[in-house]
Amino acid sequence: KGFENVFYNNFIRMDYQSMVLRAALNPNDDKREIIKKIRIVSYFLDCFSASRIVNSKEFNWNSNKAYLFGFIKEVRNKNSLEIRDYCKKKIQEFPYKISNILTFSLNDHNGNKVKYRLSRLTSSISEQLRKGNQFCSYINTDKKQSTIFDIEHVLARNSWKSNDIPSKKSYGFQDE
Repeated sequence: KGFENVFYNNFIRMDYQSMVLRAALNPNDDKREIIKKIRIVSYFLDCFSASRIVNSKEFNWNSNKAYLFGFIKEVRNKNSLEIRDYCKKKIQEFPYKISNILTFSLNDHNGNKVKYRLSRLTSSISEQLRKGNQFCSYINTDKKQSTIFDIEHVLARNSWKSNDIPSKKSYGFQDE
């Protein structure tokens, strides 16, 4: 528990995660400090990939090496509080905002990324409802299993717009 972001980053094949995590660690760090740093930096990397995915940008090393190398240099020889503050600042400065998830939609090129984001979102809701982490069930693509969750059941290729939603009055409901 507490290392979920490491798992998720690895799941999407964020090959550079281990290099970025190691850059934050210092040989003199105790176990508690190491755990804090891993959690902070893996959370930052998760936010980084999410902001890039919902804005249809790549999150691979080649597309982001200058940014990530700068990040690596900045977190070296810092304690967990300094790294936390630096990560907060960098997240606020992301050029691609997570709020653009409102316009994020399925197309012919991003099906696996859409399924991943939806699986993460749905799993988070399941956890908050105390039903446990069900990410592996949601991301499952094994057609032999009866509990396949398809993207098209949640997010259609031609996403609805807010003006397409019928009003409450059209269904006979009225505000009192």
